[in-house]
Amino acid sequence: MKKIYYLILLPILFFATSCEDDSNDLQSETTVSNSSDQLSLKSSGSGWTSYTSNCTQPSNSVEFLAPTNNTENRTNLNDSNNGMVGWGLVATLSDEFNYSAGKNASEFQSRWKLGYLNAWTGVKPTVWADSQVNFETIGTNNRALVIKANKSGNDLLCGMITTKAKSSYPLYQEARVKVSKSQLADCLWMLSGDTHNLEEIDNIETYGPATLANGKSCKYPWYSNKLHLSHHTFKYDANGNRLDYQPQTATWMSMKTGDCNSSIVDWSDKYHIYGVKWESATKLVYYVDGVKVKTTTTGSQGIDPKGYTACGGLKKEMHMLIGQEAQAWRYGTTADFWASGDDFTGDRTTMYVDWIKVYTPTGKENRSTCN
Repeated sequence: MKKIYYLILLPILFFATSCEDDSNDLQSETTVSNSSDQLSLKSSGSGWTSYTSNCTQPSNSVEFLAPTNNTENRTNLNDSNNGMVGWGLVATLSDEFNYSAGKNASEFQSRWKLGYLNAWTGVKPTVWADSQVNFETIGTNNRALVIKANKSGNDLLCGMITTKAKSSYPLYQEARVKVSKSQLADCLWMLSGDTHNLEEIDNIETYGPATLANGKSCKYPWYSNKLHLSHHTFKYDANGNRLDYQPQTATWMSMKTGDCNSSIVDWSDKYHIYGVKWESATKLVYYVDGVKVKTTTTGSQGIDPKGYTACGGLKKEMHMLIGQEAQAWRYGTTADFWASGDDFTGDRTTMYVDWIKVYTPTGKENRSTCN
């Protein structure tokens, strides 16, 4: 969700994306761990696993294939290989979204701000609107946050929420999400709360399937069924231009449902659990359904090789954000976006978030001296 840099020419142009936009220049430690939550992690987690694949990897450098059995599992915090034994749930950054009063619930309002981190409402045609954030019952005694898009004139109204609290590393963020069947970007991410929002970690940024509701192919099927696992560091040059770094190697992930001959996972078919461990200023570890799928450290395609950050790596305290947006840059212009015929409104744009959980070693928000 960013002004774009060209990466590589395949069947279409790929771009470096982000879950916020660089045209945006606006701008108590609590609780201990939940013991019952820790028990459920112990019983249902699949442990530290990193699959080795003999499948043929994509020929381009921007994407990678991560085989899995496509079974929903949580990352096991009690497995010492994950390095999070004894970590506690941070209540101010976590939510089960089981509110009978929905977004009017006082507890929801104490944790979340409707909309973006500040007054910015997104890159047109996206307009983040409170009306697009709602709740639905998805099972017995279980409700979910629901984000859904709706066209209004030349605008696409989308949902966005941001935690009021923030934290630095070490922390682990995971969420149970069913992404939409649209060609909109569904995002779960972290963003620093400084004036210019200079540091960002993307847990997921993903799109729906290649086939539209009418049975035709979407405009740019390459993006379909991929997870964008990345981060950004930003800096302003002497002329006031916002510089954006993100790695350009192996950031777009697809998964097989089984062996090398099986189908690519359609993330919109069911719920999956997406996690990212912000281990240090220079290390991120990504998990999908309890399986370790990617580690990012230092190097030319690692964290902050250009030295954009003020303190050497990802150190600023970050807010948690959940949202959806249009990303018209993938189509060329806003007019091209609307003319594409892709699914941008209606039920197929519905994104469900059952819960989000954030853990730290103390079960409290981590403070940083670099903000």
